[in-house]
Amino acid sequence: MIDLGKSCQLLCAGLALLGAGFAATPWLLGFAYEEAATANSVLSGCALIFAGAAGWFLGPTPFRWLALGIGLWLVLAPWLLGFEPVASAVWANMIVGAAAITLSFRAIAGWTPDGASRPDKARPRRRPMRRA
Repeated sequence: MIDLGKSCQLLCAGLALLGAGFAATPWLLGFAYEEAATANSVLSGCALIFAGAAGWFLGPTPFRWLALGIGLWLVLAPWLLGFEPVASAVWANMIVGAAAITLSFRAIAGWTPDGASRPDKARPRRRPMRRA
């Protein structure tokens, strides 16, 4: 496993957990009868799990773009696959898609928990002045 720092690990873990939760939404929200919505949720959830796990173990570079693509797909899928009449499926896709897009943008921008946009450009910590 590559040491990527806690910020990347948090983003990748969040992405994998988001995918796991999304794969279960047809049964949790009661739209398992809609084949297109169920297949989309399970396959897209598994793809998010893959992107998060692969980003954790192999580094985030290609997988953050994969997560962005999956997020955009989730936002458009209800209309492209024709399950827009199922409100719970549409809302689940919108919320998870927006979350995946947000996480991928944060990974693309190189977000770190201490507020610096990139670890290599983080401000050095001030050292207290020594009294003579």
